[in-house]
Amino acid sequence: MVEEVKFDWKVVGPAVLGLIISFYSFLFTSPDLQLYLIPLGLYILMTSVSVPFYIFHKKKKDIEKNFPVFLRDVAQECEAGATLPIAIRSASTGSYGLLTNEIKKMVYEISLGINVEQALRNFGDRWNIPSIKRSITSILEAERAGGNLFKTLNSIAKSVYILEDLKKERRSRSQSFVATSYVIFLILVAVLLVLLRILNSFVVAVSVEDFSTIGMGSNISITEYFRIFQYLIIIQGIFTGLAIGKTSEGSVAGGIIHTIALSSIGFFLFTIIVNMIIL
Repeated sequence: MVEEVKFDWKVVGPAVLGLIISFYSFLFTSPDLQLYLIPLGLYILMTSVSVPFYIFHKKKKDIEKNFPVFLRDVAQECEAGATLPIAIRSASTGSYGLLTNEIKKMVYEISLGINVEQALRNFGDRWNIPSIKRSITSILEAERAGGNLFKTLNSIAKSVYILEDLKKERRSRSQSFVATSYVIFLILVAVLLVLLRILNSFVVAVSVEDFSTIGMGSNISITEYFRIFQYLIIIQGIFTGLAIGKTSEGSVAGGIIHTIALSSIGFFLFTIIVNMIIL
């Protein structure tokens, strides 16, 4: 069975609550309350739905990080003369984070009579991690060919270690991009604050009739701009966070935590400052 993102009541409950808050606010509350309750409801919905994807992403990263350690231990058992199934069974007593349970699943499948090749493939298919699936394919080909399994496992483990080091290096190099993205986002918030201040002065200075004559409508209000800017900040925070994840970790899911952070910081900072200074 393929491991997937799981949505239980802890996720569905807050998501439904966020929808209820947004719809109730839209239908039954005053425009002033809608400015805060609708974005709050959408924020709760977005957070509750996106967090499971981030948790699942972190699980995959933990398994991928511990896999070369497991290969190294299996290689040591094979060097001592153990066959691959026995080596896996011996290594299952070690500690490999979330990978430990997966190793125990493989050992259990082997004990039921499933051959080691199928047990390894089942593990690779469950998590669908490209580097692990490639490693499993190489291991099984070496075993079928009757080659030196110890050397093969050590070689694969070193390759995976090198791959992990390259990923860490990429994350390290991308820290400047992450910092720059946060700064640019905060600059956007500042620009929108200044723009709203200017618009507020303009709305106060010009009469409703003047707006009508220039085709801007008779019901224009600064709160409408405020609402538009709130949504703009949330949307910008979402896409900036996802871009950070794709650049720094190679996965959009890795940017979910940045999405939540940016949207939260931008929304609450903008709302608080507007209420203190402008409205």
